[in-house]
Amino acid sequence: MKPSAGSGPTRRTNSPGAVGPTPDGNGHAAKVPSRAAVAARQLATEVRHQEVPLKAGALQSAIFNSANFSSIATDEKGVIQIFNVGAERMLGYAAADVMN
Repeated sequence: MKPSAGSGPTRRTNSPGAVGPTPDGNGHAAKVPSRAAVAARQLATEVRHQEVPLKAGALQSAIFNSANFSSIATDEKGVIQIFNVGAERMLGYAAADVMN
């Protein structure tokens, strides 16, 4: 007996002519997310990944600018890249004066 149209979920096969939703494990048609839903999910993931470095950068900045210790860092050429508030107080120079 041949199933009539609309009599239940159709199974998707690898053949090019196959149509219809793929049933989930319970025999119901699986929900296929819309392009907008997929794009929204991808955007949310990207935003989460961008927030992590921003939070880490803010934390790093807060630590380096703490007045409780001095922090001076140079690059491989010896140019000062970090000169925090603690270093200013300890050495008596403003960061703007010692950094290029």
